[in-house]
Amino acid sequence: METLDRAGAGPLSFFEAVLDEIDYGIVVWTRAGVKHCNRAALQQLADAQCPLTLGDTGLLAREQAENDRLRTALEDTLVRGSRRLMTVRRQGRPLHLAIVPLGGRAPAEPAGGALILMARRALCPQLTAYWFCASHQLTPAESTVAAALFAGEPPRAIAQRNGVALCTVRTQIASIVGKTATHGVRDLLLKAASLPPLVALAGHPGA
Repeated sequence: METLDRAGAGPLSFFEAVLDEIDYGIVVWTRAGVKHCNRAALQQLADAQCPLTLGDTGLLAREQAENDRLRTALEDTLVRGSRRLMTVRRQGRPLHLAIVPLGGRAPAEPAGGALILMARRALCPQLTAYWFCASHQLTPAESTVAAALFAGEPPRAIAQRNGVALCTVRTQIASIVGKTATHGVRDLLLKAASLPPLVALAGHPGA
């Protein structure tokens, strides 16, 4: 089964299209180069502040020392078949990666490539937050506050940005907690973090 790619220039395989619906940046890498980047990975790599980028020679870290560490980690994954978590940085900004070997059928067999999973950019994706708020019948104002909490904003900053009193935001948070059957902001954030991610597309009401 095939589907058109995001530019309409050629076909994506069914499984590549599936990867595009996952809200984690996913890169399939081999020594010969990058075989596939899903939509989330392309969006992250296009950000000039992202520690990684796509260059002429494939996936690169923007800072040379970090690039050397990345190459060593990928080579170790291919040779040893090891799985690892690592962090690459650009000007102090971290990006957490999981590197998983692909292709080796036995513990001692070298891997043919690596699956690189990039940390999600947000606790709760925008479309997931949209439907979470809608399913719990939050008001538009409560939904705005919930989305800000999911983005890591403290109540005082939310109040200042929305031009309302801090007590108003606290009242809205209490209502959100009640409607979502959670036990405070911490529990609300844990619940949001455990939701399955939905990838927003242009033109969607939650996009």
